[in-house]
Amino acid sequence: MKVELIIDKNVAKPYAIIYSNEKTEHINNVIKILKSSERALPVTLNDKIHILWPRDIYLIQVTDGKLTVYDKDKTYSLNKRLYEAKELLGSNFIQISKSSVVNVNYVESVEASFSGTLKVKLKNNLSDYISRFFVKDFKKYLGL
Repeated sequence: MKVELIIDKNVAKPYAIIYSNEKTEHINNVIKILKSSERALPVTLNDKIHILWPRDIYLIQVTDGKLTVYDKDKTYSLNKRLYEAKELLGSNFIQISKSSVVNVNYVESVEASFSGTLKVKLKNNLSDYISRFFVKDFKKYLGL
């Protein structure tokens, strides 16, 4: 694959354009890598700071005014606001309510719930609700 970098002082944020005669698995992988920009998050558990990679995060939730991060089997604290944490995460994360962001790679099932909301169950048996405001974006992300 030919790669070209153009430095332009007028560009505020870097972006990539891929030219191809077809969309291949290789191109899909390149797109995933470009979108991920994965950075480790410093989270706290039992007064110790741990490094947690976004790929290991299942759910981020505001609980009692504090940001709680869930991985497969542990619960951490993160000293950031929800929107700040979401900016650090890759494209696999989608906001499902004013207080929750979920990693769609770990969604096990989604079912209809009350008043137009959806209940999302994760592979670590956690569950949360997708508020009506975010249902459309969630379905669009999944291609429904």
